[in-house]
Amino acid sequence: MPVGEWASPGVRLSTRVVGISSDGAVAVVSIDNAFGASSFGVDLAARRIAWTAPDFKAAAVAGDTAVGPTTGSGAQGLGPSMLRGLAAATGVQRWSAADSGHVQVAGANLVAVAGKVYASGKSFFRLLAGDSGRQVQSADASFENFPQCRWDERDVTVCFTAGFGDRAFGIDSNTARLLWQLPDQGGTRVAPQVITAAWHGAVYGETGNGSVVLDGRTGADRSADPGASPQLVNEYFGVGVPPGKKTDRVQVRRDLFLYPASG
Repeated sequence: MPVGEWASPGVRLSTRVVGISSDGAVAVVSIDNAFGASSFGVDLAARRIAWTAPDFKAAAVAGDTAVGPTTGSGAQGLGPSMLRGLAAATGVQRWSAADSGHVQVAGANLVAVAGKVYASGKSFFRLLAGDSGRQVQSADASFENFPQCRWDERDVTVCFTAGFGDRAFGIDSNTARLLWQLPDQGGTRVAPQVITAAWHGAVYGETGNGSVVLDGRTGADRSADPGASPQLVNEYFGVGVPPGKKTDRVQVRRDLFLYPASG
């Protein structure tokens, strides 16, 4: 796979499969080092490079659109960074937007972007339609760390900020409507310090008192003591590390993580 002239011998590269188009035909791959980035579309049937995009770091695939920032002067702090959406099948640009940031999948056709406005330095959290770049929801926000988001691959996305003042909130990944947030207004429930995974209506996380499972649409506790917080979940298994044994072997459990309804 070509990596571009910016990739010098002896410079360590970071390669990541960002996602697969909704039709399963193309995998989007990003490759970067300290000096630049490129992204590629890989035709999975033909096993060949379908397109390349220099100076573009794909960060999420929403539906059939790869979304990510430019990696030119803006990425080096010398000017405003742009956000771009490319067709996953062809690499053709569909849209661009100002003020890029940390980009994550937030739904079947939704991306979450957290960053700072170049002109003012004010923090923002935006939800954009993946296929058009249209802003669906936006909020000014102050946070120590950018929110991390987990889509449950059905209809809920849960985001959290770790560090000073833990916060968590759930949104409908089809309408971008806010569903709930923690801590609650009465101060009776705290936010998880870390949300490790979400799957079909269940949210898995950790608090100071151990692992929890929350209902994705309400934020209510499903289980206050599930025993572990999986990192990966599907309809069959959960994969995680036993509590208190961060260096121990990974567990694959069937009984522990089947809180979501099957399907």
